[in-house]
Amino acid sequence: MANTNYFYVAENLGADAPEDSVMFPGTSVLGFEASDTDKSKVFLKPLGTNVGDFIEFVHATGGHADFCEAMTIMLNMSPNGGEMIVLVDEDNLITHPVLKEYGVTGASINIDL
Repeated sequence: MANTNYFYVAENLGADAPEDSVMFPGTSVLGFEASDTDKSKVFLKPLGTNVGDFIEFVHATGGHADFCEAMTIMLNMSPNGGEMIVLVDEDNLITHPVLKEYGVTGASINIDL
């Protein structure tokens, strides 16, 4: 999968235990869903046994459409692929500039391995 970009997300939990951080191929993204007025879920093909794997991102209130636009930009970044792109790393206070511009402030991981 040399032409696939990989995305990294880490919660503010030390990235030293299961579900603290995750790296996933862009090709595993199934879709987006607004889960609250200030949160959106990115659903993934299962990385383990759970068919409901997702990462929930926190963004500006009413910002689901903006979040979808930002994630579309991220998924199409580096068209030749093969790069690791940090989306959110709360441990190191990193949010990708594209996501930050669209109001993303954090993330939580819900993946069963």
